[in-house]
Amino acid sequence: MATPGDVSTSLDEKSLKTTNANPVNKITVITMNVSGPYAGDDSARSRRKCISDVVWANNPHILLIQEFRWKGIRRKIWENTPLPDRYTYTGNTEASIIYDTERLCLEEPAKLQTILEELKRKREISEDFSPLARSCIRVWKTDAFKVLVVSWHGVHSRINNEEKKTQFRDLQVYLKKLSKEKEAAILLGGDFNINISLIRSLVFENFTLYEYKPSERRSGKVIDYFITSSELDLTDVRYIDLVKRKEDETTKDPHDVLDHDPVSAIVSSSTEEKTSKCSGHATASTSREELDLSIAQGSSIGIDEDKASLEDSSSRKKDETGIRITLVAEDEGEPQCSRTAATSPREDHSTAAGNEEEVTCKPTDKTNLKLTDMMELHLQRLILNIGGTSFETSVTTLQQDPQGLLAKMVLKNSPMKPYNEDKHHKSYFIDRDSKHFPSILNYLRYIGQGVTARVLPSDNIDLEELLIEVKFFELHGLEKLVEQRLRERGGTTRDAD
Repeated sequence: MATPGDVSTSLDEKSLKTTNANPVNKITVITMNVSGPYAGDDSARSRRKCISDVVWANNPHILLIQEFRWKGIRRKIWENTPLPDRYTYTGNTEASIIYDTERLCLEEPAKLQTILEELKRKREISEDFSPLARSCIRVWKTDAFKVLVVSWHGVHSRINNEEKKTQFRDLQVYLKKLSKEKEAAILLGGDFNINISLIRSLVFENFTLYEYKPSERRSGKVIDYFITSSELDLTDVRYIDLVKRKEDETTKDPHDVLDHDPVSAIVSSSTEEKTSKCSGHATASTSREELDLSIAQGSSIGIDEDKASLEDSSSRKKDETGIRITLVAEDEGEPQCSRTAATSPREDHSTAAGNEEEVTCKPTDKTNLKLTDMMELHLQRLILNIGGTSFETSVTTLQQDPQGLLAKMVLKNSPMKPYNEDKHHKSYFIDRDSKHFPSILNYLRYIGQGVTARVLPSDNIDLEELLIEVKFFELHGLEKLVEQRLRERGGTTRDAD
């Protein structure tokens, strides 16, 4: 089959054979949500072309897809945006998998529903947790190894962040049980619909969450990521920059048709003995394949391939003791570091040899995680002018109540645009009384921390005034809290509108 556009299709024929001697070795996996705003009658074709371009340019073994609206990849509508013949499709609309049949074989595991019902019966997961409708779970078998490959699409509407955290916990419980029953490793990727900063501390022991440097448009909105069980390692975790080719005059800019950036990684088995030292170069006992530093770097596709320069980046991992390790690249070039299994939280390891790259392995304690979260908020800074009084906050804070007016205001497709915008922040003007806006902001900041009721004023008149503003901003959770407080104090909960 001819390739689309000018993307090269030269392949190493040996790489097309499944090798059972080394069960998991340099397997390329990509996760990709293919939804986006309506951008004209050819939106669907443009999205299919994005999928086709990603496959042709990156030659993945496995493509984890979310919100795939088509029935397979071989129907007539794919004629102008074809995928290589060796790829096949399996799954459902919410989550599916496209994989290379010449390099691996995926099978649907048995008893998925039985195991789910057992966990619910034992009350180990929530009664309303329904992962099978939002996931595609397949088993990849070799002679010596089994991997549960999971494409996941988290619930995003009519659910708050605390409920999303519960969903994330339930998913881990379910997959951990599946892993034990099937005696298989876990490779999980997808659109989790919860910011990575909110679930770092929730990752189970023996699971690893992989972080990467997102594109500018997704900064502070990292909801697409990978998680593996301890039997697997991911390296070279990066977003894929979707670049429109100049000659494609009829094709829309991918950024206008896809809300998310694809994320790719290299999968290998974690069977080698782990070391406790980090170095900036490979040593006699550490081969390049064993090095485990995830470089957060954008890679472009298309004829105008623009290789993103390596920036300071980090990849957080969790060792057997639960200590998080941050591998920080400090010099130019591509640093490597052997995986660290147990590092004291007060110990730094670094070496340098000649002109070779220097890498420092810094354990990340709760303070450093908090600083990382603060940095993400810092990069999302915005100013709200409420009736002439300015308040500084972040996009993440406003999105803590997804159904609220403020969360919808900062969406990409919102009809309300900032009146002022520069590289540092955006500014919005809202013609409302600012008196009780601090209570509204603090409610959003403290959601899920069990202290939201403390942001409420103690005076009945102030509560009634706050209720007016809360209803305007469509914060239904806060509205219930205010009305409950008024009832407790004998005040009125009459329609504030």
